[in-house]
Amino acid sequence: MSITYTWTFPQLNVQTSAYGQTDVVYSVSYVVTADDGDGHTAQAYGSCGIPYIAEDSFVPYLGLTPSIVQDWVTTSLGTEQVGNIEAYLSTQIADQINPPTATLPPPWG
Repeated sequence: MSITYTWTFPQLNVQTSAYGQTDVVYSVSYVVTADDGDGHTAQAYGSCGIPYIAEDSFVPYLGLTPSIVQDWVTTSLGTEQVGNIEAYLSTQIADQINPPTATLPPPWG
């Protein structure tokens, strides 16, 4: 089963003025969608802080792209947490394919 993970970012929280810059992102809300291509999907939601690092080149708010923000978020979360999110979503899809529980009528008719 090959699963595709797509990251989207519905909300960016900014400090309107900080560190001599405007609209400095300090927190990002994210949604990770897993899709197996066979009609099974799962989602995870979260948010994480984005530290300002003076040595990094500043990207103006209007210059941000999903790729830049995804790099920030996955770096902030770390490899282990990203792996945990993907494993959770993979389990959710596997459970859709082969449900671990079921509701049955009483056996006495």
